[in-house]
Amino acid sequence: AQSTGCAALVEYARRNPWPFAATVMLAPLLHPKGWKTGRVMHTLLQRFKPSLKRKFAANSSDLRFVDFIRTDPLQSQRLSLTWVSALKQWLADLPLADLGAGPVLIVQGDADQTVDWRYNTLAYCQLFPGSRIQMLPGAGHQLANEAGELRHAYLAAVTAYVQAAGVPLAAPALRQDDYQPQDPTR
Repeated sequence: AQSTGCAALVEYARRNPWPFAATVMLAPLLHPKGWKTGRVMHTLLQRFKPSLKRKFAANSSDLRFVDFIRTDPLQSQRLSLTWVSALKQWLADLPLADLGAGPVLIVQGDADQTVDWRYNTLAYCQLFPGSRIQMLPGAGHQLANEAGELRHAYLAAVTAYVQAAGVPLAAPALRQDDYQPQDPTR
């Protein structure tokens, strides 16, 4: 799972038996970057504005991908303050305690400008005790869309973890060179 998908897995683990033999969490979300300031701003602005203009961080070393995200017509250009309200409430209700789901592999880049990775990696280790953190120096938030060596490092860590858990891999991942953003005007 990636980012918000990891938070969805946390909620799943709170409510259901854990069915997964090996779980990999890429740049998991609990607190977004700047959460302390963001919470205060949210409290001040939520009554006056339904949303804020979204800022796109350069969260991958693959500049073609960064450009693709910025120009993708399906990417929301606004951040809903209702979504932030829901995140605040969910976090307030989330005890940072063992979910009973077992350890996971957390893959995190230290150049991530989307999540508060220092807080989140430690919090996820409380939720999933025994977890392993694989830091990728220079990697951003979009780990699956990193360029070259960073992408290979992420895939190697994931492959080793999944194979060590005895889970067969279905097929090799596409090489980074296989990724070609589509022209949205065509």
